[in-house]
Amino acid sequence: MENAVALFEKEGKNKTTEEAARKKDELFKQIGQLQVGNEYLKRIQTTIRDRTEMVEKDHPELSVAQKCVILGISRSSYYYQPKEASEDPDLLILEGFLEVLNEKPFYGYRRITRELHNLDVTRKQVRRIMNKAGLQAIYSGSQLSKLAKSSKKYPYLLKGMDI
Repeated sequence: MENAVALFEKEGKNKTTEEAARKKDELFKQIGQLQVGNEYLKRIQTTIRDRTEMVEKDHPELSVAQKCVILGISRSSYYYQPKEASEDPDLLILEGFLEVLNEKPFYGYRRITRELHNLDVTRKQVRRIMNKAGLQAIYSGSQLSKLAKSSKKYPYLLKGMDI
């Protein structure tokens, strides 16, 4: 009987020691992965765009998903290809209505918009770009301060008097 209890205790100890050894191996494996990740991270600490560019495609121990997790970026940002910057559409519109203003400098934003209908331009866009560029139509202003030729100028009679 005493030996039977000892047999069961030995089997239990063997199982716990085997389980502890497995856990220990798993932990060492995780530690190794974390060390590799830390070394990788130390080399790369910048903005998201820079981090996505710095991901090594052929790293032997880390997958792309692991690298992205380590760098703190999503995989979609790693695979994202930014569109190439085309010309500023405002510049195309500006060139178009500079041509119109050279031909007809008295045109305002509404007529310029009608002239540029092939560029799919709105009046708001034309006004905004004209204000940004400091462009205005040439037109005669109001003549409120000028005297008419037929009107007589009357002198100020109270000038120089104390009232």
